[in-house]
Amino acid sequence: MAFFTDMKRSLTETGKQVAQKTKELSDTVQLKTQLSREKKALNRQYAQIGKKVFEAANEADEEAYTAEFTLIRESLKTIDELQDKLSTLEGFIHCPECGAKIEKTSAFCNKCGAKIAETKPEDDDIDVVDTAESSETAGEEKTDETCTCETVPDEKFETESAETTVNVTEDQE
Repeated sequence: MAFFTDMKRSLTETGKQVAQKTKELSDTVQLKTQLSREKKALNRQYAQIGKKVFEAANEADEEAYTAEFTLIRESLKTIDELQDKLSTLEGFIHCPECGAKIEKTSAFCNKCGAKIAETKPEDDDIDVVDTAESSETAGEEKTDETCTCETVPDEKFETESAETTVNVTEDQE
């Protein structure tokens, strides 16, 4: 009977220790979550202050933060370019008058009412190549004295398409 009593006491103590460790771990996770949340809020505040300083910058600020302002302007330009590309892929354009995002097929801007000029489809700019002329010159091998690539025969190309040329460049001084 003493065996079962000792076993019960041991299991009870172990259970209490596990519960205590679990509570400590839970408290630690909660504190880390709160800490992370506060750091994110602080970073948002810093970002808002920085944005206000950037927008209200004068010449002295421009001189003091030249590198940072340049990087911000480049990032803003890149963001605009990427948004334009995304809009184009999604079937939208921007109004030339107000900059609003509108469908490519719109005749007028939904925001300002400006007339949208008809845009020529991008496919019209494709150059047409005469394939008969291209195939006649395809058999002629062009050589360039600076080229250090080895040409792979067509039959090898057909069987090993991933290896079209072999680079035989050596360190040139």
